[in-house]
Amino acid sequence: MSIYITLLLFLISFVFKRSKYIAVLFFVFMWTLWGWNTWNGDYDAYLSLFEQSSENLGGYERGYTILNSLFLSMGFSFQDFLIVFSFIVLCPILYISVKSANYPALFSAIYFLIFIQEFVFMRNYLANSLFFIALWLAFIQKKKYKYYYWGIILFSSLFHSTSIMFLIFLPALKGKILNVQYILFYAIIAYGASILIFDLVLPFLGANLIDKYGEYATGGYVTNTSFAHLIIVMAVYKTYKVILKNDFLPTFSKRICTIIVNVNLLSIFYLCLYYHVPYFASRFLRCLSTIDLLFFAIALFYTCGKWRKMKVTFLFAIFVAYIILSLLADTLPYTIIPLYKCNSLWGDEYYVPIL
Repeated sequence: MSIYITLLLFLISFVFKRSKYIAVLFFVFMWTLWGWNTWNGDYDAYLSLFEQSSENLGGYERGYTILNSLFLSMGFSFQDFLIVFSFIVLCPILYISVKSANYPALFSAIYFLIFIQEFVFMRNYLANSLFFIALWLAFIQKKKYKYYYWGIILFSSLFHSTSIMFLIFLPALKGKILNVQYILFYAIIAYGASILIFDLVLPFLGANLIDKYGEYATGGYVTNTSFAHLIIVMAVYKTYKVILKNDFLPTFSKRICTIIVNVNLLSIFYLCLYYHVPYFASRFLRCLSTIDLLFFAIALFYTCGKWRKMKVTFLFAIFVAYIILSLLADTLPYTIIPLYKCNSLWGDEYYVPIL
């Protein structure tokens, strides 16, 4: 049944791209798939962490452990915790997309492909959702949003330490597009510095940090990931140049697009990490894809003229193709298959892959 609902939601999302109600329905459906999920690739590890949380309140990323311990002390089961947790993580993404995207239903449909890859990484998913909130405050220009940004990012690092890297996006919050030449110049310098840091400095920073680094320094394809990252950045930047030619682009939408383009440009610095921590790359690109999807959900609406429309649609197609390819390259027996086969709300078969 859940597979048929997915296909139906995809169909009506592409037909009624501007519908906020369909977007809400799609996110509610995602919540049911995730909140009532009974097994996935990381389920057992998170279950164990939940059950032992009261005994392990120290160390890195203690925010997530404290959160687990709090729910455990209130008598919640891990399944109850997962239902609440998934709701908390998905709500900000839904709210921001409905408030900002001109095609919220289209956003929800493509976002579902990102969600399939993301839901197994609970701590990382929460940190990415908090980053989305931090950007939203910059979008709407809340007073002292830079301080809010600092606070939210530091708070998110309590749940996943790698999110501290989001602080490099602080210059992206400016209302003007950043200088591409300067970014490329300093990115090259940063790449050289990263070699010295990882090869010479890291060994002296303690066993705990080295072990943490080792968790993310395995797997991945450096060249392919770096190439895909640059293609995404280029597609977003080219699209931005096209929509800037539209005189009727609202100030609010223009600010959102400018900040997102700046985030993409500054994300080039992440290329310095891909060689040393390749596994980290795929996680960051899922976060970047969510932000860029919001960008395209605005750009497609405001692009006028036959040739401009075709150009932006083509760039959007490249972006979607990347998301689909990354999904196909994922370990599907640990993500999409259990997402549908292991669910107490839609029919639980307790599927466990035999590989």
